Amino acid sequence: IETVGTDMNPDAPAFQFADDKIIASTRDAEETWEEVKKYRITLIVYQVLRKIDERE
Repeated sequence: IETVGTDMNPDAPAFQFADDKIIASTRDAEETWEEVKKYRITLIVYQVLRKIDERE
């Protein structure tokens, strides 16, 4: 399994666990989607995005 992480912070702690990374705001769906389309994605884990929304 290869993983791709996404965050606007290039030094995000979770990137150390990802095989590749997308530098994009998790709140900018269009920007993220444009980058995600470059990969052959079979599963998206979105729980982290939920946690961010719950904080606000």
